[in-house]
Amino acid sequence: MKHKLFPLFLPFLLVPVFLYAQDFSHPGQFVLKGKVKHYKDKVYEFGMSTFFGSFGDTIRIKADGSFEQTVPVQQRQHIYLYLDDDRPWFTVADKDTIYLQWDQKEEVSSLTIRAQNEGRTKEITQQLQLHKVLSEPFSNLNQQLSTEMKNLTAEEKFKKINLLFNSQAKSIFEVTDTFSQFSTRQISALYFEYSNLLFMQRLLPKFELSFIADSVGNYTQKHSTIQTTHYKTLNENWFWNVPEYRTFIYNYLRMARPFNATISASIQTAPNTKSNYTMDYYHLAEANIPFTAMKDWFITNSIMSGFEYYEFNDVKKVYDAFMNTCNTPFLKDTLQQYYTTIAHLKPGSPAPDFTLTDATGKNISLKDYKGKVVYIDFWGVGCGPCIYDIQNHVPQLHKDFEHKEVVFLNICVDETEVKWKDALKKYHLEGVNLVAEGWTAHPVCKAYNVNGIPHYVLIDKTGKLSNNNAPRPSDASLKGAIENLLK
Repeated sequence: MKHKLFPLFLPFLLVPVFLYAQDFSHPGQFVLKGKVKHYKDKVYEFGMSTFFGSFGDTIRIKADGSFEQTVPVQQRQHIYLYLDDDRPWFTVADKDTIYLQWDQKEEVSSLTIRAQNEGRTKEITQQLQLHKVLSEPFSNLNQQLSTEMKNLTAEEKFKKINLLFNSQAKSIFEVTDTFSQFSTRQISALYFEYSNLLFMQRLLPKFELSFIADSVGNYTQKHSTIQTTHYKTLNENWFWNVPEYRTFIYNYLRMARPFNATISASIQTAPNTKSNYTMDYYHLAEANIPFTAMKDWFITNSIMSGFEYYEFNDVKKVYDAFMNTCNTPFLKDTLQQYYTTIAHLKPGSPAPDFTLTDATGKNISLKDYKGKVVYIDFWGVGCGPCIYDIQNHVPQLHKDFEHKEVVFLNICVDETEVKWKDALKKYHLEGVNLVAEGWTAHPVCKAYNVNGIPHYVLIDKTGKLSNNNAPRPSDASLKGAIENLLK
C-alpha cells in the first residue's frame, strides 16, 4: 500500500507566535534544587544548550545530598542530565524552579522532577517521556547510516529517515496535548533535527521531510506547525524558542548558501588567493538574514567558531569588521569577552606552557622542547577523523621529518589513562604521547581553546605560536609550513 504524503509548506499561513520576550536584552535565570541519595562527589555535572552551542556546568552537592543553584539562561534552552549511560533532557526558561530527586544507585529509574507549577511539571514530564521514545531510535539511525546503511541509495536512505521521522512525530502527538503550544515546539524541534540529519547526509534539497497519512492520521490537517514548517523559512519565533532550529540554520546557511544566498562579486575570494571562510559567512549573513538579532547571532557564532578552526589573523579581520556593524549589545559584549580570553593565541605570542604525563609516567613540559619546531596533535580515542589521520598520514609525516628538529606531541583528551595506553598500542602512535584527562575542562585545552578534535597547533623554535589552528596531517600544506619554520 502506498503512503499518502502531505506537503509541509503552505506559504501563506502564519507560524504560531510563542509568547516569550524575544530579544537578547532580557537575560534570565532559573533554579535547580533538590536532593540526591548515595552521592559521593561534591559536585554534579550537567549540560545545557545556549545560543553558542552546549556547555557543561556543575551543581555543588552538600554533605546531606541536597543542592540549590541559580543558573543563567537566555530564552528557552535544553538542560541535559547525565545519569547512568543516559542523557535525559527537558527545557528550562527564565523564572523556572526545577526540583530534582534521584538515587545514585538507581539513577534513571529513581529520577523525579517537578517544576514551580502544574503546567510546567506536565511539560517536563512529557519531555522526559519523549526522550525515552525518541532518543535511542534517532541515535541508532545515525549509527546505521554510517555503517550498514552507508551503501544504500539516496532514496533508500531518505525513506528510512522519513519513516522514523513520522513514527516519532506520531509519538509526540500521542504523548503531548496535540494542539498546544508545547506540542508545536516539539514538532518544530523534531522537524529541524531530522532536516539537519538529511542535510548532513547530503539528501537536501532533493529529498524533503513529508508527513505520511498512515502514520499521523488527520493531525496533518489540524496542526498549524505541520502546515507551515519548511526548512527554507527564516523564522524569528523558531530562532528564539527551538534550539534545533538554530543548529540547523547555522549549518545550512554556511554550507548550502540557501535563501537566495549571495555574496557580492566585490568581496568574493580572488583567484589564487586563500579563502577566508569566516569573512564569507559574515557577508552571507549581512546579505541574506533580515532579522538583526538572528544575523548578529549567526556572525558571532561564525567568528567564535572561526577562532577554533581557522587561521587567527583571518578571523581577526572579520572580528574587527563586525565590531563596527554589530547592532546587538549583548552579542557584541559576548564576542569582546570571548576575544579577550583567546587573544593570547595570536601568531607570534608565546605558546602557553604546560606539564603533562607521558606513557611512562614521566612529566613532560612544552618548554623542554624550546629550540625545536613543535607540532601538537590534540586527539581522542573515540575521534574518527583523529584515528584516520593517525593510521593513514601520521607515519609518513614522522618519516618526512625524521632526524630533523621537529617534535610531535600527541595529547589525548577524551579518555582515561588505561584506555589511552591501550589505544597507543593499538595504533602504534609514535612521538611524545601525553594525556590530558578531563577534555574541555582540562587547563591545557582551555589554554589552547580546544573545544573540538582533532585540533593541531604549530609552534616555532623560539616557543612562539605559529598557528593555533594548524593544518592536519592529511593537509598537503602542513609539510611546507613545518619546513618554513625549520629555516
